[in-house]
Amino acid sequence: MTTVERPMTDTDTALLSELAEALRRVRRGDFKARLPRGTGLAGEVADGFNEVADLLERRNRELLRISRVVGREGRMTERVDEEHFEGAWADGIRAVNNLIDDLGRPTTEIARVIVAVAEGDLSQKMAKPRRSPGWPARWVPRASWAGRPMCAACPAPGAT
Repeated sequence: MTTVERPMTDTDTALLSELAEALRRVRRGDFKARLPRGTGLAGEVADGFNEVADLLERRNRELLRISRVVGREGRMTERVDEEHFEGAWADGIRAVNNLIDDLGRPTTEIARVIVAVAEGDLSQKMAKPRRSPGWPARWVPRASWAGRPMCAACPAPGAT
């Protein structure tokens, strides 16, 4: 296939200039940057850019929401909605949801045991956690904490 080079027109230059400015805005974190709709190839480029900007804006909005509801409000069952994301976008969303699961599971389990102990039930033990690849063994909580350290790296009570 041979390509025929043609001189750039004023329209081409204007489109590329708008695209460059919109890309600079997005790079600086302004996900509201959009290109005006057009026709032909220029319209396809503008539509594609606008769709990517929409995805970035939606993902950012969801990350801010999940940060607030999980991190500040403590609603550990909340997750980022994967419905509008595909491919690597969805992989990133699943990674955030898995992170919430992995970090929330020990907290929920510790809270369950503490409540049971506070109510006088000293028989409760922490469930063995799911080992995540790459997690050092010293961070794996022990099965029971009564009179023993909470983790393998923690000193025993009274030890210094």
